[in-house]
Amino acid sequence: MKRGFVIIGQESFDENELAFLKRLCETIKTSDEEVRVLFAKVTKKDTAAFEKLLDFRFDPDSYKVPCCIWGDGIAPFLSFLWPRSPRDKISLKWDSVLCQKWIDYVLEKSFKVPSFDRSHEGRLSEISAFELLMTMGLGNAFGVLNVVRSDGANAKFRIRKGCVIEARSRGIEGIDALYDFVSWRDGVYIWEVSLSDGLIGVTEYSQPVPILQVLEDYRKLLNENIHIFEIIDSLETVIELKPSHCALDDPADPFFSHYARICNILSKQNVSIDALLQISTMSPVRTLFFVNRIISLGDAVPISSGGDEVPRTYIASIDGIPDDVPSKPYRTLIVDDAPFFLKVLKRIVDKDSRFDVVATAKDGIECLELLDEEDPDIITLDLEMPRLDGLSTLKRIMIQNPKPVVVLSAFTGESSKMTYDAFKFGAVDVIEKPKNFSVQDMEQNTKNILDRLVRAARIQLEEVRYVRTSREGAIKTAEDVSVAKYVQPHDRVFVNVFGPGSFSHFLKVLFMLDSIDLDIGMIFYLPVRFEALKELAAYIQADCNKYVKFIDEDLTTLIKDYRYICPQDRLITAFATSDGVALTTSDREPSQEGKNILWTFLDSVWSIFGSNVVLSGISGNEEDADVFEHCARRGIPVFYLNPEKCLYAGLSIKLRENGIGTEVKGLDSLIEMWKEMINT
Repeated sequence: MKRGFVIIGQESFDENELAFLKRLCETIKTSDEEVRVLFAKVTKKDTAAFEKLLDFRFDPDSYKVPCCIWGDGIAPFLSFLWPRSPRDKISLKWDSVLCQKWIDYVLEKSFKVPSFDRSHEGRLSEISAFELLMTMGLGNAFGVLNVVRSDGANAKFRIRKGCVIEARSRGIEGIDALYDFVSWRDGVYIWEVSLSDGLIGVTEYSQPVPILQVLEDYRKLLNENIHIFEIIDSLETVIELKPSHCALDDPADPFFSHYARICNILSKQNVSIDALLQISTMSPVRTLFFVNRIISLGDAVPISSGGDEVPRTYIASIDGIPDDVPSKPYRTLIVDDAPFFLKVLKRIVDKDSRFDVVATAKDGIECLELLDEEDPDIITLDLEMPRLDGLSTLKRIMIQNPKPVVVLSAFTGESSKMTYDAFKFGAVDVIEKPKNFSVQDMEQNTKNILDRLVRAARIQLEEVRYVRTSREGAIKTAEDVSVAKYVQPHDRVFVNVFGPGSFSHFLKVLFMLDSIDLDIGMIFYLPVRFEALKELAAYIQADCNKYVKFIDEDLTTLIKDYRYICPQDRLITAFATSDGVALTTSDREPSQEGKNILWTFLDSVWSIFGSNVVLSGISGNEEDADVFEHCARRGIPVFYLNPEKCLYAGLSIKLRENGIGTEVKGLDSLIEMWKEMINT
């Protein structure tokens, strides 16, 4: 089939953009029969281009066509104003590589509109709210549409022969409820075909209103609203209300009370337009219509913008392609003995362009047979399976052909023994299976599962180590240790911060240190809740020859060569005592405003040990980098793990970019550096 495309804004294309489209013309022949892709470059405050794009999107012949839109005028397209398709690509700057990947995706993976002649379920990440309504209107649909958003908001529409009979969305009723629904970006829907005429009439209209007429009126409102971007740069702009109220001149207007509420809010404080859209009791498009009106009439004036933050690139697909699409899909092997869950998980993963499900297995034996044959990049693994269970399979994978493994099981609560063993035997991540398998339940869990699979697939595996149970009599107790062994303020203390997704790293480090005598204090700050870590501590101690102490509410004096584990959801504080240095935990909030519990903990340690502290970061989020940088400025040696070895690499990337601390290639290298510091 010939593939065609449409171009808008060609007069502003640069050489690279023109060259790309020229190459595209050579490989994709245009056709008047079917348009497959639209390219549009938009400049700031170019409202004419927006209107052209709206005409294209609202055309029944092209409403499903994916659009590639870029340029410094994309602000309206990143807002609700643009009836975005899940397959659109919107970015501030042109990127030929990403654009080519996007084109390959949208041309190779055809978009299928569900049939509204039968009842079915679906997701707004697959077909947008706008596409749903257009399809129902064009197809003269007859039934009831129920939608639930991820934040709990719900909508309900009764449709008869492509006309709306009843409409409710987030407490909004009538046609404005349909306007509100068009702006939704996520949610699950259930369509039920119903031929019953016993339906309630719409509040605003005594007669059924064609959906296509509603959408045409919606387009006209969008065309009026777009002109607000000739005055403001973004919806983050703050507006101030003036004494005049010319806009509130018609009490008979059905939305008068809603308009008055907005004016009442603005009379008390200056508010950003975006904030008004969120708290308004009207649809976003209706709210912006009134905001545009009060600014045009001089009732309100823009006083500031939300800053110069660059809009993030938006690249979406039927399943939400991320900004950093891998060069090739991750080859995925799914292992689960439950046929239904196996089918559901395969469908979810296979529909995401970042993955390619190369095989499935119903037990561990099949998994091991496929391991060398398919050479997957990542494996999802159930634990309870016939013939060969998940943990046994995991051990053999790590011996036979180590791969990133994500355990997906119903038996992996945060503090369960199975969760601990899965990490111990080499799993990169452990995810508890959703309790139910309804569309709504899977919708709420899909993004979490897919995001964690991507993180796991990218990680470079460390050498896998297996542990033996502790030798009898090897565990010491605090009472057996003399005062001379207590950690003193002049001693070295190693504080090791293990961020999200690094519990397996912690176990590897702990077991690597198990045969080494450390004449220092060793503290592990772990990504586990207090109650869960309290239970896990028993499993950890059973596998270690060295004493492992969980820090709880009791004052714990630090002893050299002990390993101390702390939860990250409690405030940990260091104290100087007559014996040495002690730690305790509490559920209090940090006393210093603007400082989180990690900052407070490290500050208390530094106040006692000073530059004798050695700080290491293994996985973590970007926001914690400021805490590490603060410590480095105080003269504390800082180490961090190579980002490619981290499940969450934000901390390491930020420290690397800012030139803070020393990057280590792996956990072996980190421990070798620790040894050198201890010996010196």
